[in-house]
Amino acid sequence: MSDLEWAILEPLLLRPGNTTGRGSRPEKWRHRLVLDTIFYLVPGGIAWARLL
Repeated sequence: MSDLEWAILEPLLLRPGNTTGRGSRPEKWRHRLVLDTIFYLVPGGIAWARLL
């Protein structure tokens, strides 16, 4: 995903619960990495059922 695409999508995503180091569990995977993986797998012919 390009930086321009990420700049458009990032504001639409939920903020991680742990942004100050206290409170809820920190996120394990960055949102951009998750989206990059999905965008890589889906056009490659991977069925949605296999993503679950």
